[in-house]
Amino acid sequence: MARSALEGAVAAKADLLHATSDAARIELDKKVKTMSAIAEEAEQLADRVGVIHKGKIILVEDREALMKRSCIAPMGTLMTAQLALQQGIACHLAGGTHHAHYDFGSGFCIFNDQAFAVRQLLDRGVVKKALMFDCDVHQGDGTAAMLADETRAFTCSIHCEKNFPVRKMKSDLDVGLPLGMTDKDYLDTVFETLDQLLDLVQPDLVFYDAGVDIFQHDPLGRLHITEQGIADRDRGVLARCRQRNVPVATVIGGGYDDDRDALAQRHAIVVEAASEVHSFL
Repeated sequence: MARSALEGAVAAKADLLHATSDAARIELDKKVKTMSAIAEEAEQLADRVGVIHKGKIILVEDREALMKRSCIAPMGTLMTAQLALQQGIACHLAGGTHHAHYDFGSGFCIFNDQAFAVRQLLDRGVVKKALMFDCDVHQGDGTAAMLADETRAFTCSIHCEKNFPVRKMKSDLDVGLPLGMTDKDYLDTVFETLDQLLDLVQPDLVFYDAGVDIFQHDPLGRLHITEQGIADRDRGVLARCRQRNVPVATVIGGGYDDDRDALAQRHAIVVEAASEVHSFL
């Protein structure tokens, strides 16, 4: 990723910051959902949510459990961010529902936990600038849309270009990857992008979506990244943040595998990497 392109993206966000009036900010604040409204909407959405398995639509039967998880996950991400600010690194064993928009759910996502959490921290003055670093194989379209006018949050999505969603939103920085990309090229892209963004944005906090659907055998991934590549990515991202003394909060993001034990182990890689980095640094 050319540094000039990154500088242009950061400069565009800075221009938006100066152009945002108090009246516009008040209007944006009105769009933030209260948790009571979230609970009511979850119940309505749960009636419509389904999943696709082997080409067949399966309705979600345990709607109460879905509603509970959908409402709890955003608060879990907020708590994770608060712990990261205290401890340097914190990991959420859920979250990463980056396809959810203000007014509709999409792509197995009902509410956007990261957009909710970062707005809470910014509006309370806990942090002044945040970097949303999304490495899920699918573009974080909901996060991009929900934070498009939020001058204090910089959104970056590194994803497989020819993959869901078909209609992509505009992040502050989108890095579209070619089909079949392998470990070395992928890691070079992720680390070069992150290094430059940490220097240019200088965030007070990084939200890291550690999606494991980049895995070579993930049915919805379309990249060829090994489990070792995932581990190297997670360690590299966390280490770079902590070497600059920037707190980082992780969420698990996507991963689609009928072998649930293997999938859980894949999601645990970022937690293991966080333990290693935290102990070493």
